[in-house]
Amino acid sequence: MVKVQLHRAAFLLTVIICGVMFAQCNRKTTEVIAEDYSFKFELSTPFALGVTDKACNLDQNICIVMDSVYDDSRCPEGVNCIWEGNTKMRFKLTTSKNSYVLYLDTQPTSNIYHNDTIVGGYHISLNQLSPYPLEDNPIKLSDYAAEIQISAAN
Repeated sequence: MVKVQLHRAAFLLTVIICGVMFAQCNRKTTEVIAEDYSFKFELSTPFALGVTDKACNLDQNICIVMDSVYDDSRCPEGVNCIWEGNTKMRFKLTTSKNSYVLYLDTQPTSNIYHNDTIVGGYHISLNQLSPYPLEDNPIKLSDYAAEIQISAAN
């Protein structure tokens, strides 16, 4: 009789532990802020974001990362070019509700890319990308910094 009660107790304890573990695995979180962010930013205030930097606004529970800079065809200083060129950047914005991938471009007249966008209830605008290319001086990915501004979309 004692053996049967011990088996039932062990079985019941196993079911409870599995239930708690299952509930934790399926629990959806609304927190996107982690301890691994590079710095904090304030809404409506421009800030510089380097490649792979993670900037977060703790009050709004949002984070943004610039994960790549590509296709930098801007005309280097000291070179005579037919076209001024442009650069494309890819960002990931994470809110408490969703994650968004967005692309910004230094050339606001582009039909495909823009220097601002609205996603997840926020207006993200690219003010500038530095450094500007120099003749015979390639830019390392780690040297890029995009000055962006994030504000609430009205």
